[in-house]
Amino acid sequence: MNNKGFTLIELLAVVVIIGLIMGIAIPNTVTMIDKHKMNSYLEDARTFSSMVKSKLRTDRSLEMPETTATASIVTLEYLNTNNITKDPYGNEYDKKRSFVGVILNNGSYEYYVHLVSCKLDTSCDEGVYNDWRGITVTKVGDLGGDNRYELVKSKGAEADAIKKITGYAPFNNKTIYINGLVSS
Repeated sequence: MNNKGFTLIELLAVVVIIGLIMGIAIPNTVTMIDKHKMNSYLEDARTFSSMVKSKLRTDRSLEMPETTATASIVTLEYLNTNNITKDPYGNEYDKKRSFVGVILNNGSYEYYVHLVSCKLDTSCDEGVYNDWRGITVTKVGDLGGDNRYELVKSKGAEADAIKKITGYAPFNNKTIYINGLVSS
């Protein structure tokens, strides 16, 4: 008699092997996907700051800090661009609350980026603190550092940093120009 089949033991061994492979592969895949999303946030923040640098060179209505007593803020809304619209989760970046800030420090300009979005199921204007994602007031040079992934907040990013900007160390005690106008 010629039985061409698998025994129950052989089938169980295959299932166990597949289970072990899946147990190793799935967590690694999830980690890779999370890092890819964080890298997307970081790349969007770098792109945003590059766009602001270019805008500051060409738009004479924007104030570049001329002394250490001033700072300039340019919002994503002011740029009016379609290059940076959605975060890696598919949510809209908040154009009013996302900005790049510039200060003059020791004769050179320092750029800080704040790029946030809120969940699709909430209006950005009515978003709850825990619904915000993104990067909160970070020096652009730090976006490529060893702790860059810690800069990306997947939940609980500060939404209204632009309202509190004078309290952040690089910006405190400065006259703040937002989109070329002195803030109140």
